[in-house]
Amino acid sequence: MADGLSISGGAGSVAAALDDLVAAAALLDRVGDDLRAVAGRTAAFAVRPEVAQAALICPVEAFRAETAVGASALGPSGAGVVALGTEAIGLVVRESVATYREADRLATQAVESVRWTAGRAVGVWVTTEGFPIVVSVGLGLGAADLLTDGAVHEGLLTQLYDHPWVTEQLVGATPAVLDGMLTGVFGPHGSDLLGPAGWPSDGFDGFLDALLGLASVGGLLVDSGRFVVRPVREGRARSETGDGPVDTLAELLGEQVYLGSDGHDGLLTVREVRHPDGTRSWVVQIPGTQDWSPVRGTSALDLTSSARLMAHDHSQLLDCVAAALEAAGAGPAEDVMLTGHSLGGIAAASLAADTGFTSRFHVTSVVTAGSPIARIDVPASVTVLSLEHEQDVVPMLDGRRNEDSAAWVTVRRDLAGGDGSVGGSGDFLVAHDAATYADTATLVDGSTDRSVLRWRESMAEFFDPSDQHTTHYVMTRAA
Repeated sequence: MADGLSISGGAGSVAAALDDLVAAAALLDRVGDDLRAVAGRTAAFAVRPEVAQAALICPVEAFRAETAVGASALGPSGAGVVALGTEAIGLVVRESVATYREADRLATQAVESVRWTAGRAVGVWVTTEGFPIVVSVGLGLGAADLLTDGAVHEGLLTQLYDHPWVTEQLVGATPAVLDGMLTGVFGPHGSDLLGPAGWPSDGFDGFLDALLGLASVGGLLVDSGRFVVRPVREGRARSETGDGPVDTLAELLGEQVYLGSDGHDGLLTVREVRHPDGTRSWVVQIPGTQDWSPVRGTSALDLTSSARLMAHDHSQLLDCVAAALEAAGAGPAEDVMLTGHSLGGIAAASLAADTGFTSRFHVTSVVTAGSPIARIDVPASVTVLSLEHEQDVVPMLDGRRNEDSAAWVTVRRDLAGGDGSVGGSGDFLVAHDAATYADTATLVDGSTDRSVLRWRESMAEFFDPSDQHTTHYVMTRAA
């Protein structure tokens, strides 16, 4: 597209069309039921006492009437036969949709399986046979880079930036390669180092679980300490551009820029949207990673939370969000939108999938920017909008594309081309920056894509400009 956007999922997706076919099949079933009932009532007419009495007086006419009634009920074009045909069509449609979805699931599973198997084989080869070759190639590239004053290194990064599909496959295969390298180093019994359960063989999710277990042995990525949440400032909602209500996606992402700026460490935002009819909606803003140390420090917005949430484990960051929303006064029946950039998006999706959280708060929407959430089981009742940049490595970290469903819209932007380009800077950090995503949100605001338009219409309650009130909460580690 001219704006560099590609959109999948949502109202205009294949998944939505399949949902429509399933609904049509259900309608055909109901029509068949109605026709069968008509056929039964029609056939019953032939045995009514009045018809039998008429046959004594006018046998020929009564016979013709009974024959016509029987044909309309059970004849080749009768209601009963049409009912069977209608229901058969519904069955074929429903089974065809189920077959398509199962084939799509198996195809995705096969691709991931092949990538995992191949990556693991590469890892084993590197540590058992190919180590000298890898070292030689690495030294050669390093020497060439020195002789060309960094041109080789810069050229490789540029190629990866300009060909994001290569980056995506490399990032997706990295866990499998590491898994294979550990197997190659420690041998078939090396998994005993991880305890009785051993090293997992079930792919990505098992790898993350084992990695957390291994890290925790060294005191890394441990969800330690206790965090408290308190309000620090109240006032009218603010976007990056100034005072005023947040009524566009760009302004929503502008709040993420504000939360991620200097001096705002540990901040969460809860925005109360008051409607003219007296009802309320809530928008929660969760920022990205602010502490990259593998050892838990003073922030819950850290690498520990990122790793644990990607492994579908608990993080105190989720407790902090719940505490802030409860302190703001959100009721259990009031609609909530959870939004976040990077780690914030992972937390938002994790909360939407957490039945303990959703039993307390009515989550209806999730908005993420640059977040790897494809492996999080967000309920179909929650509408998801995910913004991703083709050149952003972070959304690739889970090794899977987002689900293509009627409730999940994914907007991907190619930063290296189209009118939406940021100049082809080749900077992976710029590709992940919240400000760049805010720029992408401006393009989404102007999109006329059917899925985007339907999403915008369904989210109107969260962008109602009539009366908005924002409270910032700070998460601090208790002494």
